[in-house]
Amino acid sequence: MSMKTSRNKKIIHRLTQIAKNCEVSVFQKNPEYLKLKAQKNISTFEIELMITGFGELKIDFPEEQIYWNKRGLEEKVGDKEHRYVFFYNLIYTYDKLKEYELVLEYGQKPMAWLDSFEKKLWADTKMINCLTTASKQLKRFKESIVYEKERLKVMIKGYNSGQIPFKIF
Repeated sequence: MSMKTSRNKKIIHRLTQIAKNCEVSVFQKNPEYLKLKAQKNISTFEIELMITGFGELKIDFPEEQIYWNKRGLEEKVGDKEHRYVFFYNLIYTYDKLKEYELVLEYGQKPMAWLDSFEKKLWADTKMINCLTTASKQLKRFKESIVYEKERLKVMIKGYNSGQIPFKIF
């Protein structure tokens, strides 16, 4: 880990602690936070630290969560497994905001990756639930049937592997 990375790690930790104790509008104006966002070469590791910090501390700043996940997707490094997490976070955040068109937009790529690598099946199930809800809310019922079928496949796979208990909801 480079010196800059370790310095950013400390800054990110400090910023998430600040975010925990203030309003989003105050946090967004924090000079140290603005300086971090302005950095050109921030690693995906640091982006993940910021996102994880928000999640672990239950900081509900959707605009900032969207910003950091999109920034993670813009990075040229990272494989499908890393990118899946950014897509998943965006889908979940947009679902909470009831931005259903964006849920469906960001759901296309990770849906194509469902069987391409090992991951937690509960994440797939939760993501598919968001896509199903979005398609139903937008009255795209034929599309929702496709997601329902995928959800059943994932649930069966999870049940058979012991990853998802029978009662999931």
